[in-house]
Amino acid sequence: MDETMSTLKTMKPIAPAYAPFPSLDRYIDYVVQNGVPEIVDTNVLTELGESVRAHLLTGLRYLGMVAADRRPTELLRRFAQATEYERKMLYQEVLINSYAFILDEFPELRGLTHDILVSKFESLGIQGSTVKKCISFFLELSRQVGWQMEKNEKLQRTGNREQVSKWTVTPTARHEGEIKTISLKSAGSLTLALNVNLLELRGEDRTFVFSLIDQLQDYEDKTQKATG
Repeated sequence: MDETMSTLKTMKPIAPAYAPFPSLDRYIDYVVQNGVPEIVDTNVLTELGESVRAHLLTGLRYLGMVAADRRPTELLRRFAQATEYERKMLYQEVLINSYAFILDEFPELRGLTHDILVSKFESLGIQGSTVKKCISFFLELSRQVGWQMEKNEKLQRTGNREQVSKWTVTPTARHEGEIKTISLKSAGSLTLALNVNLLELRGEDRTFVFSLIDQLQDYEDKTQKATG
């Protein structure tokens, strides 16, 4: 058994990854540019909110990129050396290994529905808004490798009346059409609509878009803790 599979079987935290997916992509970009550290510290991504960095570290462990002692696994080293195409293939490997509880029954998402996804994650003991975040991460990771929900499957998830938060996912061949809406503390709501293939973003555009996503997620997390 190789190191990656051993990590997945013995070091996996309780909850699957639920940080915003762009934060994972950004950390991989970081190790590509700066090398794989001896001890993984997501705090190097200072532009991310504190809660996002914490969720990212948990996600890296779940996906088999980081061991329980925060040392990088061979999988993270492979990501650091991968070309863009190889990164896509590694994401597929991560999907198959980390989400077997879904993909063994619904390979490449065929026949998968939103209700089934909710049931799958809830069966792991995950509840509330964390289920929605786990689903959002899983679907975005799937889109990176070209796997999508059937086109007639619209996913719309709305929180309670006090704290409204929803993702609406409209699958297309170019990974477009994501909308994030959060409630503001004083009044009203704020919506971010994306019409872009995240893999095509470069330089300042990538940094700007990902920072907006991370700020929304961090604001939502803090608001939910305050009202919870």
